[in-house]
Amino acid sequence: MATGISAVVDGYKTFMETKSDPRTADWFLMSSPMPLLIILISYLYFVNKAGPRYMKDRKPYDLRNLMLAYNALQIVFSVYLVYEKLDWLLNLLGTLGCAFTRVQEWPRLAIDNKMAAGCAGSIPSVKHSMIRRTTL
Repeated sequence: MATGISAVVDGYKTFMETKSDPRTADWFLMSSPMPLLIILISYLYFVNKAGPRYMKDRKPYDLRNLMLAYNALQIVFSVYLVYEKLDWLLNLLGTLGCAFTRVQEWPRLAIDNKMAAGCAGSIPSVKHSMIRRTTL
């Protein structure tokens, strides 16, 4: 049994050393699985044991106003996200077929730069966003 557990631990360490992204080593909750396991076990303890014991002889909390405010904020945030996505989509649709590329950078997808400049000139809001460097 002990050799099975040590094999699992050694396999985990080998996996984390060889397959993990070194950029995430210092991120919160990413250095090891222990902080996340502690949070999970604490949550399960509170939901299954401590919470029901605490609320055993109490009336349920009235959360109606809090839930109304939360739902209103969710609606406002959702409308904002839809607005941002529609703005992005309209800008994309306005530039279809009008992409600025450089012949030396994208020889397979080279287009006439005059056509790209003409498209950019006809759509003023897109003029600045079209002139950007793209690389493979």
